[in-house]
Amino acid sequence: METITKTRLSVKVSALGELLDGAMTCAGKGKDTPSVLNTVALHVTGEELIARATDRYRLIEGRVTLDDTGEFSPVLISLADVKRIIELMKGISVGYVIIERDYLNQRVSVRVNANSELILSPVEGNFPTVESTDRLLDEPENFQPVSEISFNPKFMADFGKISKRITVKFNGNNKPIHIKLDGELVTWRALLMPVKSA
Repeated sequence: METITKTRLSVKVSALGELLDGAMTCAGKGKDTPSVLNTVALHVTGEELIARATDRYRLIEGRVTLDDTGEFSPVLISLADVKRIIELMKGISVGYVIIERDYLNQRVSVRVNANSELILSPVEGNFPTVESTDRLLDEPENFQPVSEISFNPKFMADFGKISKRITVKFNGNNKPIHIKLDGELVTWRALLMPVKSA
């Protein structure tokens, strides 16, 4: 039986840039935030690369279609390293990013157009699974009207940085707000937790 020591994926620079930039908007940023929430989770399922992030008050998921399928297991990338990846891609709009996970050395390498390379250490920890976030993000069959709802406007403004069009659906008092964002290359969906009215 052969042991898998490396997995890799290839994704267009433009798609990965939009995906990481949008996902990191909803990741935890506070010093007291558990390190697993200061990450973007990457996962490949079928022909899609999925990025997820949460700060407990918001949950976002973005999906991009990959040109080819390959094996790539879930990995948590710290926000600091996500920023380094985005910086590595800066000024490059054409080509591919190769992300390779090396299990023997516990590292992730990121190469842009087979030139510049970053070596990252993945974050260890338990992040919600794709299946559990799917259950949260799947829209209910019937939405419930609400007479009033309160939410942090900064969080909604952050969604506005990702997309120029935001669709909001309410599902009753004190229930998460379902949000759909229209990306250029990324399919987005998100949740926003309401806050109690004063």
